[in-house]
Amino acid sequence: MPKEVAGAKNAKAVIPVMEDEMASVKIKDGQLTLSGRPASAGDRVRKGDILVTDASSGAVLQFSDGSTLAMRSETRLKINELSINPATRGARRDFGLSEGRVEADIVPSNGERKNDVKVRTPRIVLSVRGTQFRVEAQANGNAIAEVVSGLVSVSRLHAPLQTFANLEPGQAMLAAGQKQSLQEMPLPPPRPELEGEMAPGGWLYFPQRTGVAAYRLIISGTHVLQIFRSVSVMPGSAWQIPDLPVGDYVLDVRSVTTAGVEGRPANLNMTVLPSSPKGLRISRSENGLEISWAPVIQASHYIVEIFSLRDRADESVGRYEISGFEKLNFNDGQGNRGLFRVHVTAASGDRLGKAATTMGPAP
Repeated sequence: MPKEVAGAKNAKAVIPVMEDEMASVKIKDGQLTLSGRPASAGDRVRKGDILVTDASSGAVLQFSDGSTLAMRSETRLKINELSINPATRGARRDFGLSEGRVEADIVPSNGERKNDVKVRTPRIVLSVRGTQFRVEAQANGNAIAEVVSGLVSVSRLHAPLQTFANLEPGQAMLAAGQKQSLQEMPLPPPRPELEGEMAPGGWLYFPQRTGVAAYRLIISGTHVLQIFRSVSVMPGSAWQIPDLPVGDYVLDVRSVTTAGVEGRPANLNMTVLPSSPKGLRISRSENGLEISWAPVIQASHYIVEIFSLRDRADESVGRYEISGFEKLNFNDGQGNRGLFRVHVTAASGDRLGKAATTMGPAP
């Protein structure tokens, strides 16, 4: 249980002259606004800036000493202070988290370099010197603090100089109600960070991470609100995405501890389109040209496009929608001389797959 501690007044000290520090947007995924304008990776962030992510975006800020602050979706963060001591290189950073969630990796203080980092939610203030921690400001005003490494001091917003809890690695707390009562919580594992190809037949790689005993993965079809697959994957292994019907899907992936505590999900979106037709060929027949291909599962129809390459031209000579069979007889009315290029695309409703292409026949 996080221990409540008595507050203490700060001793008087000489206040150093600080220089402005700038951070940068290291990673941006989706829509990020920086003081009301769209932001891009590499943009500079200064004191007074306000950063906002939407429901499907995130961002990572990087600071001059290598510290990082990751913003998750639907997060609003204000940069209250961003400065550095030119003599010691110690940083003073103050963030206002009005809503959403951030995950910080703060480089520890070293010798004379003292880092002073604060994150303020609507009810509590977190103070750190060097640690990995996560903090969330909920819509109801409550706050959740989680410590992965190092030490985090927590104080009430109206009494920032009075520490009322010290959180150690592996501890988490919920500050709820006007009195910010302490409630012990199990520390959830980190959000998964996966690599791989998001497509049927593609492989997802699940890294080994401290505190993670397994990963739980659920594939849901958004178009039918159906769970297609629920699996458990061990860290350090790979999992192949199965063949799925045409449609839109969400992959919900969560880290799980040995005690069965699940972390927050990483939601990955995937769209499955009809496959490209196989065995596409074009040949001469008594009626002109015969174009044929193998059936595609779930294809409602096919789009066939024909181009004449006669006289080094690239002229469209026909476009057809075919349903019910995988063959087309074509005659250009000019003896079907020369070379033709054919594209065939499988469609399922308004969803189009990747076109198959072939050429033939030469005279």
